[in-house]
Amino acid sequence: MNQLPDENDLRGSSPFKEASMTDPNGSVAGSIPEQFSHALALASAVALVPPQEPGSVVVVPQQQQQVQQQAQQQLMQQHQEANRDQVSQSYDQAQRELMLHSQQQHQQQQQQQQQQQQQQQQQQQHQQAQQQAQQQAQQQQQQQQQVQHHQQQQLAIQAPSQPQQQVPIQPPQHVQPHVGRKQARMVGRPQASVRMHTTETETKTACVYCDTQYAKRTSAARWEEHLAYCEKAPTDVNIEFRVKNNLDETPGKRKRGAHRNSEDDGMGGVLALADPVRKKKTHFTSNVKMSRPHESLLPKGWQSKVTDWLKEDAPTFDFGGFVVGTKPEEASLYCKSKGVLAGVPFFDEVFRQCHCLVKWEYTEGDFLDPTEFPHGRFVVAKVRGAARDLLMGERVALNMLARASGIATAARKLSEIKRLHEWKGQVAGTRKTTPGFRLVEKYAMLIGGCDTHRMDLSSMIMLKDNHIWSQGSISQAVKKAKSVGGFAMKIEVECQSVDEAREALNAGADIAMLDNFQPPALTTAAATLKAEYPHRLIEASGGITEQSIANYFCKDVDIISLGSMTQGVAFVDFSLKVRH
Repeated sequence: MNQLPDENDLRGSSPFKEASMTDPNGSVAGSIPEQFSHALALASAVALVPPQEPGSVVVVPQQQQQVQQQAQQQLMQQHQEANRDQVSQSYDQAQRELMLHSQQQHQQQQQQQQQQQQQQQQQQQHQQAQQQAQQQAQQQQQQQQQVQHHQQQQLAIQAPSQPQQQVPIQPPQHVQPHVGRKQARMVGRPQASVRMHTTETETKTACVYCDTQYAKRTSAARWEEHLAYCEKAPTDVNIEFRVKNNLDETPGKRKRGAHRNSEDDGMGGVLALADPVRKKKTHFTSNVKMSRPHESLLPKGWQSKVTDWLKEDAPTFDFGGFVVGTKPEEASLYCKSKGVLAGVPFFDEVFRQCHCLVKWEYTEGDFLDPTEFPHGRFVVAKVRGAARDLLMGERVALNMLARASGIATAARKLSEIKRLHEWKGQVAGTRKTTPGFRLVEKYAMLIGGCDTHRMDLSSMIMLKDNHIWSQGSISQAVKKAKSVGGFAMKIEVECQSVDEAREALNAGADIAMLDNFQPPALTTAAATLKAEYPHRLIEASGGITEQSIANYFCKDVDIISLGSMTQGVAFVDFSLKVRH
């Protein structure tokens, strides 16, 4: 057996006396203490000495193996401690950098806040300076006006006998008055003037702002009263009128005073405004904006419906009008139940054709609540005219206003329910309207905030069950409708199941109406159809009321239509009382 090298020999020549520990990357992790260098040297020497004879075996004592293991464990512990020190140093450095960065951000925010405060202070100072300058300018203007007024008073005292000469107002070149011009100053409108044109024949004089007409030559005092009462007339501009010759032009010279015979000509005088007689019109433009935007939706000639209403109520003689006569009176329109005001243009037209003036205290679309007033009623409008004319238009106007306001009230309730549930679809009416009264009822739906759906059979093609049965299938009915409707006409099909809706949409229908579906089935069917046809509209209809409409709200339904908006609605209670 070979002998191991001597301990003293290895201690002096051992390369591990000052051996250093390195990590896998090559960086120095720490130094090995001297007390372990001898053990490492012995272990290395034993491992490095080769056997000198082929069959010899080197025997390593058990104590030497233990020393070698202890040395390796100590090396590993030192390596871990060195790594922990490096991590701790890196963490401390990162914390210092983070604190420094946060301090810099805080300083920048403080600087920005200071700059904003300075800008706000500068703006406030600028605004205060502007206000002071405006106040000074106003004070200077007031002082100048006072000085001028004082000078005018002194001049008037010095020369009281010199009257001021009024410059006559020249009429337009295309109007040639025969008698002359009259000028009047309105009460409460000191800067306004009235431009009157009269002729020797009977004339129809109309207000540019409210289209009120009189069937005889009107004095300046009467027009002064009209303009002071007209809500559409401006307060500080020259007011012009247009003259209409509404008499049949007969050959020959008219007898003097013949026009006076038609002053009160009964119902014929009222209806003559809509008769196709030859008229001589002179128009003056007005810059007054309409206060009722929905009125511009009404079609041309809608006033003839009002004429038909009046004809229906007084086809021959007006016996009650004969009793009261033509004494000028004023009547008040009272509201006695809650509701939304609607139908104002039609109410005005009734009394316009009866030669009366209407002045409204509320705007169309306002919610009227008489419970806030002590007597349970309050004045909504005032009507002025002859007694017989007021009573002639009373019942027609009240019937129309009560029904229109009732429909608008129902539509407003449905619109509020939709808003509270945040539903994004459309609540629409139907074609279940009163014959001859559809225009008013559809108009009231808009005032209440709901959709009108289709106005008539020409507005949209709706194929219901009777159409489908007559053609044999949905596809055949849609095909025939598309052949005449063209690209601009939408097609809606009434469906009783999801399969029928699929057939309709596959055939080219734009809207699938799910009729008489219960809310759970409607939600499922609408979701299925929307997933397959995302660009088509889904409508729910059938048996839906104000109390149950909230159950039908779902994201896949685009339209909910219900006929209860026009059928069975409660009217708003109005009454017209003549002042006494």
